[in-house]
Parts: sequence; structure tokens; C-alpha cells
Amino acid sequence: LDELLARLGDDDTVTVTTFGDRARVVLPETPAGERMRIAAAVATIQTGGSTNAAEGLNLAYQLAAESAKPGRESRVLLATDGATLSGDGAAPILERIAADRARGITLLVVGCGGQQYQSDALEALAARGDGQHFYAGSNAEARTLFGERLVPERLAVLARDAKVQVTWNPQRVTHARLIGFEQRRLDARDFRDDRVDAGEISHDSQALALFEVILAEDGSGPLGNAAVRYRDTRLDAVQELMCPLPGSLVHAR
Repeated sequence: LDELLARLGDDDTVTVTTFGDRARVVLPETPAGERMRIAAAVATIQTGGSTNAAEGLNLAYQLAAESAKPGRESRVLLATDGATLSGDGAAPILERIAADRARGITLLVVGCGGQQYQSDALEALAARGDGQHFYAGSNAEARTLFGERLVPERLAVLARDAKVQVTWNPQRVTHARLIGFEQRRLDARDFRDDRVDAGEISHDSQALALFEVILAEDGSGPLGNAAVRYRDTRLDAVQELMCPLPGSLVHAR
């Protein structure tokens, strides 16, 4: 967190909360220019108690909502050793996360931990908050993550509700199966329905889609088309881009 703090601008603000048995505010909203005060507050954090993640997130979102303003990006960063939301308190905060994303409050989940780390659950949590999930397996990885990737200029949201759709040419492809992305798949009819929530894209966002395909015997022509649709945050307008998938992408052994 010290690595991240060093890269914040003077116009940024920071609020710090923790959760054990109960959630509490460690530092109220503070200008990032007061780095020594923020660093001192972070240094007081210690482990202890149970893992009341639902109450912790609810408090963080409450504070983020209070400071949210038009034209200002608000982000909740959950640093966890693998805790997930469960029990009676989970449903309300999950609903709040989904509702607050409409106000531009996104969720960034950064985790560390061993064999009990529940990456699938935390990735799903980040997706609900229109955010991203990262894992740091060592101090060196954490320094790289906060010092190079999770810096403000690379976290700025460029596109909202971004969707990708691949349309296959049946004359060339007889079968296609997307591997993975179970948490983020949409129906084909949702691609041009701009009411459907999808992913947010920042400067540092990357995605890789892996397809299993079966080619038609003696088929020719292009494989199909790939299209991307998103709302450009700079223009506040929906854009759609299409890229052909030429047959030359596939080479016979």
C-alpha cells in the first residue's frame, strides 16, 4: 500500500477501513498529499478477530458513496487473504455493490494467501463491482502490482459495459466452444442491448479468450468476425468495432 500511496496525486483522497470482528474507520477521507499521516494510519493495522468481510465492505462502500462526486472516480480496494462473503450479511452488501457501480464506484480485489485462497469467489465478487481481481503471491509481486500496474493513470476507466462477441462462419467452422469465462458470459442477444451490464476496461485491462474450434472439411473463406461494443467514457457514447478473422489464422499441421 505504501507503493500505491507514493503514486497518488495531491488531488486524490484516501479513506482506510479494516474489518475483524467488526468494521471500523482507521482513517477518514484524507488528501493523498498528507502521505505521512496516511502511512502512519496504515502502519497501525494489525490482524485479529474474525473475518467480517460483509460489514467491512458495507462500511467502505458507505464512505465511498459519501465522497462520490460527478466526474470523480471512486474505487473500493479490498485487500484480503482469501475471505469471501457468506451468511445472512452477504446478500445486502452484494446488492449494494451492484447498485453502487451505477454511481461509478468500482471494486478492486487484491488477495494473497495459501491453499485456502478462494480465487473464483473473489473474482466473481470483483465482477459484481465492475472491477478486477489480482493475486500477489509474495512481497515482490505485491510491490510490482502496486508500483507498476495499480497506479491511478492505469486504473482510469476508459470504457464501460464492454462486450466481445465472436460470430463464426458456418462454411468454415462447424463447432466452436469458449473455454472459461463462466462468470462473465452473456447471451448473444445481449450484445447490442446497452441496458445489460458488462465489464469495465481501464488502461491496464487485458483479456484472453480461448476457443476450441472444429473446421469444416475442405472449407474456405474467413473464420468469422470479432466485435467489441462499449460506452466510451470520454465521449459518453456507445462505440462498436469489428475485426475480421481471416482463414489464414489457422494453419494445418
